[in-house]
Amino acid sequence: MKKYLLISIFFSCMSYSYAQTLNSYLIGIWKMECCSDYFNIFHENTIYTISNNKEGTGVKIFYCIPRVLTYTEDESGRKRYKKSIPIDSVQFDQVLKPDPETGEDLVYLLEYEEPDIINKKEILVTDTPPSLSFYHIDPQEKNQFYVWDGTAPSKIVYYNRILNPPVYVLEFFKKIAPERFRRIAKSRCYIMDDFKKATKMYLIQGDTVEITAEESFWYHIRFYGPKKTIEGWIKKSDVE
Repeated sequence: MKKYLLISIFFSCMSYSYAQTLNSYLIGIWKMECCSDYFNIFHENTIYTISNNKEGTGVKIFYCIPRVLTYTEDESGRKRYKKSIPIDSVQFDQVLKPDPETGEDLVYLLEYEEPDIINKKEILVTDTPPSLSFYHIDPQEKNQFYVWDGTAPSKIVYYNRILNPPVYVLEFFKKIAPERFRRIAKSRCYIMDDFKKATKMYLIQGDTVEITAEESFWYHIRFYGPKKTIEGWIKKSDVE
């Protein structure tokens, strides 16, 4: 039994070791699990919102991580939010440190828009979206996180990574994050599994892949195919 447990842990560590920081985890295309027609693309501390009907393409919301409390509590425990916090009291990325018991890291994000920046010194804070959000992230669950302030369970909102996005959403992602995408240089490039063993899947010269992680001589890639999305490892020398 212990042998199988160790093998399971080993596979888990191999498969998810590349989601180490908040930004490396979030970058990509996400969508609320229900009740929304919008896609959210996370890239460089910015959330780009794109609707199903393509209207409002690229509406931007910025995010950061406050290093100071954005509220005070009265004797009854009621939170009273500050009107603003200094820009130099926030950070823009951090290593995810999951709780040993839950496997989750609770990241307290401040989301803001350009008008919320005052004299380039302060960021306005409110107690309603799009200002304060509690991101619950389990790095081993790489395709889903949820936002919840710890109050009523009905307020839990799940977000799923979209692995088969509409063409216009994928093209927008390529436009804002060109450094994430490379073309295959070899006539035939076999995709490797987590042990770097060749699978039956392969790419051909000119195919575009998203680089999701790198490890010594290897890239972990995501290929958005016409029928399905494929993930795996390829050699760095296989791309332009």
